[in-house]
This record gives sequence, C-alpha cells and structure tokens, in this order.
Amino acid sequence: MTDHVRLGVIGAGAISSSCCAAVAKHDQATVVAAFDLDPGRLSDLCQTHGIETQYDNAEALLANTDIDAVYVAVPNKFHAPYARSVLDAGKHCILDKPFALNLEQASEVAADAPLSSWVGGNALVAGEYFIGSDPGEGNGTALSAEDGGF
Repeated sequence: MTDHVRLGVIGAGAISSSCCAAVAKHDQATVVAAFDLDPGRLSDLCQTHGIETQYDNAEALLANTDIDAVYVAVPNKFHAPYARSVLDAGKHCILDKPFALNLEQASEVAADAPLSSWVGGNALVAGEYFIGSDPGEGNGTALSAEDGGF
C-alpha cells in the first residue's frame, strides 16, 4: 500500500478535467499520465492540469509501472473493455456508471477484480462520483491510505 496514489487517465473529455481538478485537491494523489485518441484534447487536459506524461495509446499508459490506478473516462460502450485492460495490467480501476452494458460484460469485469481486491489485489471502483470527491458532497470517496484507500 502506498501513501500516495499516482493516477493515470484514459480519455481527455470534460469528465476527465473534473476528475483531475478533484484529485489535485488531495495531497495523497497526483494525476501523472493521460491518454486520448485526440492529440489536441489530450494536450489541453495535460496543460490545464499539469500532467507531465502523455500517451498516444492506452497500452503504453497501462505499461507504466509508476501508475497505481487508472480513471477510465470514455463513452459507456468502452467502459468494460478498458476496465478489463486496466485490471489485467495490475492497476486499480476507477470509472463511472455503467461499468458494463450487459450482464456478460459485467461478469467478465468482475472476474478480473476479485473480492479480495481490498487486501492487495486490483480494485474496481464504479459509481456516479469519482474518487477524489468530497465525501460531504455525495457518494465520493476521499483518497486516504489510512482509511482503506489504495
């Protein structure tokens, strides 16, 4: 378990910018890398939020051993495939709902995130609010290694 979560972001749309701004409010997390298919959108996200590393493919981001967790911020139809890739890369996966489009996809994703994930394996965090939200503002989870964070 680490004291500081190093986060990668897949997708550089508006929701990614919100996530990066929320993560920046925490001293226990940093967005260190991002990927998007659109180079201009990727550059804008990285410049706005001080993200040092840009990738032109998701595989390279997932291969970065300095990344602990990945926030998946892509259209819904790509949630499950990216979630599986993130978990298969040995990283924690954070994404908004729906995390899958059907029961088959959900079962496949769940199989990649074992129930023992909170004690050392890969975690899948799916919900309406992304990690880094203020717990007083809804269902968000503050980043903290002390209270069961990554």
